[in-house]
Amino acid sequence: MIAEKRTISLLECFGVWLTAAVAQGLCIVLYSLFTNKPVSLSNVTEVSYFLQGSLLLLAMLCVLSGIGVDIRAAIRYYAGNFPADFRLALKYFLVYTGIIAGILLAISLVCFLLIKTGTIAPSQFLSFFNKPKEISKEHTYLLEIFRHSPARLAIYLFSTSILIPAEEEIIFRRLIYVSFRQRFAFTPALIVSSLIFSAVHLSGAVPAFAAGIFLGWIYEKRENLQVNMLVHGLINLSVTLLICLK
Repeated sequence: MIAEKRTISLLECFGVWLTAAVAQGLCIVLYSLFTNKPVSLSNVTEVSYFLQGSLLLLAMLCVLSGIGVDIRAAIRYYAGNFPADFRLALKYFLVYTGIIAGILLAISLVCFLLIKTGTIAPSQFLSFFNKPKEISKEHTYLLEIFRHSPARLAIYLFSTSILIPAEEEIIFRRLIYVSFRQRFAFTPALIVSSLIFSAVHLSGAVPAFAAGIFLGWIYEKRENLQVNMLVHGLINLSVTLLICLK
């Protein structure tokens, strides 16, 4: 039962996260000094993401160990159950993509009906999609390493599809969600923890909130952190590949 899981307070969660973030910043500064390469917390690179994922994951594992979780036993258990967990995660990922496709289809149908009823003109509809889109720094960076540096792309994918999903699922589902779930009913605990999850994703806050709702629902239903990590990793991987293939 989720209500019986050991966790830490939200203040302690924030303290651990902040400590790991400071350590990440120091590592980035040292990396920049020794390599003469301009890397910063706001500058998206495979280095910044690798440091974020590895340092925060290490911090989260220390927290789990501190509240009595046997990390070695957990790793052995998850390794033994990986094939079944991956199949389950793949099913949830397909459900997620189906939901997204359904939402996009519904939006398309609404736009079609608005055009057919004369509420909006076809030219207005087309002009909206023909507006020049601002390309983000991350999008530009991904396209660059996708075309010219497979090794850097591999590190980026490893960080965003394995390391970061692992550390984020520990802190946002296993620690923060469980902490709220022990105090509140399922729905408010899910919404508040998902809002916190979306808040740290800045420009991607809206899709992050939707993903947080879905991932929180999976954790409530399965109480299997590895399944959550795998679904999260598949979502991140699919988004990255879609950006690269645009």
